[in-house]
Amino acid sequence: MKSAILLSIHTKYAESILNGNKRFEYRRVIPANPVDIIVVYCTAPARRISALVEVDSILSGSPTYVWEQTSNASGVTREQFRRYFQGCKSANAFKLGKVIPIYKGLSLSDIDLPESGPQSFMYLSHSALVRIYEEAVVGA
Repeated sequence: MKSAILLSIHTKYAESILNGNKRFEYRRVIPANPVDIIVVYCTAPARRISALVEVDSILSGSPTYVWEQTSNASGVTREQFRRYFQGCKSANAFKLGKVIPIYKGLSLSDIDLPESGPQSFMYLSHSALVRIYEEAVVGA
């Protein structure tokens, strides 16, 4: 069974993931359990689930190391990266694989989740992932 998390991502970065310009998603903290799928929740003003993304791998290390390995497909500037990881001794990056857009978008309430997205991430149940996947593939 695939494991999934819901990530809150600013709309402009979610759009960069959807159009293929951003192939790494940076995080200060990553889940303790393995992750196969990221469900992209666009923050305000969109407030919609916009994509399912397969996780190819997770890269961890010093911010300098992670930037050197990912900058060519980061979707952010070096200054934005530095600001995000300011004061951190380590950085993490999900290497993003196949992206499945959800064109009409889903609200969190559509899949019986609290209406505010998570601060960092939220593990999703198998049933929630199935409902999202059905909307992405069947509802397209």
